[in-house]
Amino acid sequence: MVQVDEKERIRNAYYLQERSIREIARCMRHSRKTVRKAILDSSPPVYKRTHPRPCPVIDPVREIIDKWIEEDSGRPRKQRHTAHRIYERLRDEHGFGGSEPTVRRYVRSVRKRSVEQYVPLSFEPGQDAQADFGEARAVLDGEEIAVHLFCLQLAYSRRRFVMALPCEKQEAFLEAHARAFDFFGGVPRRISYDNLTTATHRAIRGDKRREIDSFVAFRSHYLFASHFCNPSEAHEKDYASHCTSCVTFDEGLRFLCFHLTGMCSRSSSYRCSPLSLARWPMRSPA
Repeated sequence: MVQVDEKERIRNAYYLQERSIREIARCMRHSRKTVRKAILDSSPPVYKRTHPRPCPVIDPVREIIDKWIEEDSGRPRKQRHTAHRIYERLRDEHGFGGSEPTVRRYVRSVRKRSVEQYVPLSFEPGQDAQADFGEARAVLDGEEIAVHLFCLQLAYSRRRFVMALPCEKQEAFLEAHARAFDFFGGVPRRISYDNLTTATHRAIRGDKRREIDSFVAFRSHYLFASHFCNPSEAHEKDYASHCTSCVTFDEGLRFLCFHLTGMCSRSSSYRCSPLSLARWPMRSPA
């Protein structure tokens, strides 16, 4: 392996002394291939293993540990193997003679490799939106009450519509959608939800849901598609979830009004957006 000082001599001979690769290889007793590599790369040499380092203690039980960790991925977190439990099972069931720290190091390395990776989401203008419910405290006639905040956020521009509602029933849910479409002046082509009981009966598989007939009729009227996130996968719908969690602290409560009369029988609750955005290719509501 050519060290960094040898690389320096080779590069000086080639670039400063203008000697040929053949001459440098002959004088410094290196192959021409090695000389070319030194000319192209001046960084310190890094040792690269061609084969994994042998682990005579772990190798006989490596497949067993990998199998247990893979099976744990489908179990609740508190029912998964700890490194200590894996060591105990190896010792008791397979006669493992190694130490617990050895098992811990290997389990840690396997779990680092199996950490979930996420791909950043990207959207086209007017194509996607995300909807979610949150809760806030409001004062009505001098009395503090809980109100439910419906948030619909456009995925591309991040423009938001927030409406205060007395409950999360389906009538309020659909009314808030209609108000949002009117506020935006159009309908996004797809809206993402979590597992709302106001829209679905139950999950079937993956993002497939058995949807409530009245929600399907509403969606058919406005001609948008619905998308339901997988359970416990908040990153699939992070914009709207973040909106409902921080909207009451955002820029000093920039609501035009929450005119709640008779528990929100009338409401004018459009939220101002500080952004001035161009129009997007959205369909106008029917």
